[in-house]
Amino acid sequence: MDGESMKDEKMKLLMLAGTQGLLRNTNRYNGGGWVASLQREIMKSYSRQITISLAFPSERNFHEEYDGVDYYGIEQIKYAFWKYQQKEKAFCDRIKKVIDCVQPDVILCFGTENGLGLACTVTKVPVIIHLQGILNPYYEAWMPQGLSWNKWLWGNKGAMLTWLALKEFKKREMKMFHACKYFLGRTEWDKGICNLLAPQAHYFYCSEMLRPEIYNSAKSWSNPNNRIKRIISIISSSIYKGGDVVLRAAQILKDNAPFDFVWEMYGLSDIRQWEALTNIRHEQVNVEVKGVINAQQLVDRIMSADVYVHPSYIENSPNTVCEAQLLGIPVIATDTGGTSTLVEHRKTGLLVPVNEPYLMAADIIELINSPELSVLLGKNARSKSLERHSPSHIVSNLMSILSNIKDEYHGSL
Repeated sequence: MDGESMKDEKMKLLMLAGTQGLLRNTNRYNGGGWVASLQREIMKSYSRQITISLAFPSERNFHEEYDGVDYYGIEQIKYAFWKYQQKEKAFCDRIKKVIDCVQPDVILCFGTENGLGLACTVTKVPVIIHLQGILNPYYEAWMPQGLSWNKWLWGNKGAMLTWLALKEFKKREMKMFHACKYFLGRTEWDKGICNLLAPQAHYFYCSEMLRPEIYNSAKSWSNPNNRIKRIISIISSSIYKGGDVVLRAAQILKDNAPFDFVWEMYGLSDIRQWEALTNIRHEQVNVEVKGVINAQQLVDRIMSADVYVHPSYIENSPNTVCEAQLLGIPVIATDTGGTSTLVEHRKTGLLVPVNEPYLMAADIIELINSPELSVLLGKNARSKSLERHSPSHIVSNLMSILSNIKDEYHGSL
């Protein structure tokens, strides 16, 4: 079949994702669900132009058809510190089998962290990697103040296994950057990293889908005027996410703020690693650890808070910041990685240097004492975010990119 006739056929897209997409989707994690949201939007708006198959890391290899979509489990690499090369080869062999089964026109891979981007090393079918976090630069900013790799690893078996796996996964990621011809990104940071590590590749801009419960929420933040001020952060338990910065900033606030406050941390249930690092107990500085919440609960918590704070040491484009902006709450975020693409200082939020708890505390006080500024920043961020994360714009842009890559590929056959 020639290239011209291929243009008239339905595009076959294989999605390689870290989650199972819409396969019996029950994802309630605070930062999850965006791959499923994107899959849903593509299937809703472009079902006549495209068919989707989706593969993801799993406990075992399997194939299942669900709601008209073929899903493939790819047995994930376990115990990466032992015989890693043999395991990576088996992993790649399984990816190749899935590709041969689906026979896609284009492969869309989400992220470099889970290894599925190795697809670009086992097939001539065009692979486009949608950048998320990037391990090699993340590794350089992994450790917070007062903690070195040696100190973290000493006597910590779990940390040792993480470190050994990271060493292999960094090398694996570099294979992807060197082999892949197409990347999608959404920040100046990931564009710069891509240009550095993959000069042979074409970089496309594509924003990230947010969960529909957030994007379509009828609620928009207005100053709740709480007597006891409420600060909110949503982070995972990864050591680089800045839980230590929260504790130190909360201590500074407790010593200096002219108001009572509570700082609520969602997305995790244990911050002992940061308490040990800072020698600060969260209860002593008005920090409450609240656990994981779903999308609707997130909306409710945002509406009742005074300010959102993102303290991470390294990020690309944290969805929690994007969702907070879309809901209209004023955001303070560390100026790291790609966050400055999302947050324009004093226009759509406030940026503070990484690991600067004093300025973070000062900015919290400023926003709480300046309701007009808080409302303005939140309003500006919401307007920008609604445009940036528009589902129809995202999917239209993505479909155009995929179609162009497909046509270029089939035209070269």
